[in-house]
Amino acid sequence: MIIIKKPFHKAATEVLRFVQKAVSKDPARPSITGICLDGDKIAGTDGFRIHMAAMPACLVTVEKEFLESDEGMDGKENVLVKPLRTISSSPQPEEFEVFPANFPTYAEIFPEIPAKFTIAVNPKMLKEAMDIPNDGCVILSFWKNTQPMMVQSTDSENEARALIMPMHSEGLTQMP
Repeated sequence: MIIIKKPFHKAATEVLRFVQKAVSKDPARPSITGICLDGDKIAGTDGFRIHMAAMPACLVTVEKEFLESDEGMDGKENVLVKPLRTISSSPQPEEFEVFPANFPTYAEIFPEIPAKFTIAVNPKMLKEAMDIPNDGCVILSFWKNTQPMMVQSTDSENEARALIMPMHSEGLTQMP
């Protein structure tokens, strides 16, 4: 393990925060307690979800520095980084613990076949709809890509529901 200090741009900070949300906090599962640096991608998982994004340029040098260090990979396949404090957009450099691990082969989990259809929705509206009163679970219902999606509570005492209208989004292929 080595500690590396790096300043980050705002866009890199946002990407790191997104991926870090899925990172496991379980010390019994050390191979998923950091952000995996994997070629041109970064990924985080807690075993129930995976967040993946393009690797910010500032992390490419972190991976390179670690691989060139005397630490060695100890037979591990991946380089993981763990922020030592909450990632912020302050001008203060971020500090990362960098260590080798065998991260799950997350890229194989993402479907390679095209989706049946896609729906573009406003992320703020989706987040607000997901705040529906529930008992730990919500149901997402889809009919067609041109119709609203429904978020519904599974709480039998609460029949709360939300409909979110699809948005028109450039570059999205509309499927039947």
